[in-house]
Amino acid sequence: MRTLKASEILLLHAALATQLCQPRGVAEPRALVAALDEVEAATVDADLFTRAAALATALARHQPFRAGNGAVGLAAALLLLRRYDLHVRLEPADLPALRALLASGDAAALASWLRTHLAASPAGP
Repeated sequence: MRTLKASEILLLHAALATQLCQPRGVAEPRALVAALDEVEAATVDADLFTRAAALATALARHQPFRAGNGAVGLAAALLLLRRYDLHVRLEPADLPALRALLASGDAAALASWLRTHLAASPAGP
């Protein structure tokens, strides 16, 4: 199971920064590499939710982008889960709790939150 590539996270950041009217751009390229390396090293035998949560918290902690690091981290985690047809139910009211989880850096708590907020997968073709 692989995590997202740096190029995918860069595209995700560009889209989110535009949507959120935040500055685009990488503040520290080494921080993005460090975050991805950390996730790979820490989640070798981990389940998908743990890997997604580790990705989100690593991006939020390392802050590779000029703005929107928490949003990119969460979006990257959700995208990773979606690749495996796992869809997380996310409501606007959930955002304060998610911000707090990301700020705490507690990947285990975030993984637990993600597990409990699975939504039914949309019907496929």
